[in-house]
Amino acid sequence: PIVLILPGMKAYNRNRLIQKHINFIIENKQIFIPSLMIDLKEYLTKPKQKSILQPAAQCMILYHLQKQKLNYLNYKQLARLLQYRYLTISRAVENLNTLGICRVDGTKLKKIVFDLDKKELWEKALPFMNTPVKKKVYINDTLPDEIIFKTNINAFYIEWE
Repeated sequence: PIVLILPGMKAYNRNRLIQKHINFIIENKQIFIPSLMIDLKEYLTKPKQKSILQPAAQCMILYHLQKQKLNYLNYKQLARLLQYRYLTISRAVENLNTLGICRVDGTKLKKIVFDLDKKELWEKALPFMNTPVKKKVYINDTLPDEIIFKTNINAFYIEWE
């Protein structure tokens, strides 16, 4: 049989070839030769969920511990309070729930519940916490004034003469 060999192809184009029973091979992806009853595909397994807290989940824990309790707030209320999108809150709560840090009450109107007291919650969440600092840069020279930004008082140092 004649076989079309290609380096790559979009999924919808592969589906068209399959519907028309055209023999093809996509390198490292798929072999489809129906006349020989061959249909092999590379199935990608979903990557194992990392055992770290997503930024929004980490924010929820810190808010719960430092500002106000988030127990029994639904996702919409959490999104409004923390200024995140609903989908981000949903994923963050799923992340917390998967790691056993919180539980979810309700089916239609889901609410977050932290069963642990503050100290236990902190100790349970701490191993999963991730630093928000992406990159550290060390310099020996003094930075020019035009590239220095004033920030919160806790984030910069002023040398008094």
